Amino acid sequence: MNIKQKQVLLLFLGFFMMSCGKETERLSLSAPVENNSRVVSINQTTIKINLVASPKLPFHGTSVESHIGDGWAILEKRADGLYVNDQKVILHLSNHQMNGRSLNAYDIRKNLTVLNANILDALVDNPHLIPEDWKKNKGYIFFLGTLYRGYDAHHHLYVRFLYLENGMWERGRTLLSYYYGGNYTTALL
Repeated sequence: MNIKQKQVLLLFLGFFMMSCGKETERLSLSAPVENNSRVVSINQTTIKINLVASPKLPFHGTSVESHIGDGWAILEKRADGLYVNDQKVILHLSNHQMNGRSLNAYDIRKNLTVLNANILDALVDNPHLIPEDWKKNKGYIFFLGTLYRGYDAHHHLYVRFLYLENGMWERGRTLLSYYYGGNYTTALL
């Protein structure tokens, strides 16, 4: 069900509840729906992120293939880094990605606690929360907890990443099957 359909349903339910004389204070046309309920600001260094909300699509013609996340998470910038639910986010680089070698993203995802694209989007929308030391990362930071299916001729799987360009944090996407070398870190807990 898309956002417009949910709004129409809420409108219908609101009128139905009023005609039945039922309490309607919990039902509101401004109730959060998918796009409005991803992030809540708590203070200057802390936000709450809905990890199960539908993530933004990387481009037209894709759909969400898988999305790892459970409920709401607290993302907090501290002096020593970025934390999700009191666990420090690390920028992981496998031993198999060093010294000119590369590794397939399928293998990187195995047995790791990867972060999803809702965290990526929250960081791009709130760049003041991104730790300064992440700027030293001369490549891309992947959020492998969300996979997208492209509806091109080959139905490829895509992942999204964060990168710094001309002093601005940006979103990008690439094929999951791509081989990731030494400048391709993965955001993990």
